[in-house]
Amino acid sequence: MTGGASRRGPVAARALLLAGLAITAGLDVAAAAGARSQAAPVWPWCAEYDMEGAVVNCGFASREQCLATVSGVGGGCRPNRAVMPVRPDPVPPPERRRPPS
Repeated sequence: MTGGASRRGPVAARALLLAGLAITAGLDVAAAAGARSQAAPVWPWCAEYDMEGAVVNCGFASREQCLATVSGVGGGCRPNRAVMPVRPDPVPPPERRRPPS
């Protein structure tokens, strides 16, 4: 029986090694996906340059920053359509008047 037992050792070790590699690869993929999702912020302002073709750069934190960039080269600034607009505070409903009793 020693011959059978000696064969299980390398097979079990190989299976354990492959399982460890699979787990490590899965963690690497998850870490890379997480890094990608955090790496690209969405900025609220876009510059549209006056050039041939549509040249748009949506990488500005403020309208002033965008305007400073397009000054001298031509173009304009607009809000980034990919950014959800901030909703204003809802207006409370008018108070109901109770009829005099």
